[in-house]
Amino acid sequence: MTYTMIDTYENDTYYIRFTHDFINLFKQYCSGGSYVTILYRLFGLLPQDFYHYLSKEYNATFQPNPYVKRHIRVQFKNKSDAIKYANEIDKRIKYFVDRGDFK
Repeated sequence: MTYTMIDTYENDTYYIRFTHDFINLFKQYCSGGSYVTILYRLFGLLPQDFYHYLSKEYNATFQPNPYVKRHIRVQFKNKSDAIKYANEIDKRIKYFVDRGDFK
């Protein structure tokens, strides 16, 4: 994975983190906002639809973030689901990079 990596929360679930390559590619588009909004655009979905999609396609579960107010944590019970999702993110970003959209 080039743009994402898998890590674990304290409750033994898995989540997706962004790599430095991801941050460097998208920092010009996310001044003062969350990088998660990039994912909505990559998948072409509204936020609420995006989260339903994650649940259905990748078995994602959600819980309030205990550290950041008004933020939901996306988590995966199975590492294989997290890897599948991370690979899809990387595939979509690579498509746009190869197409020359980030010059």
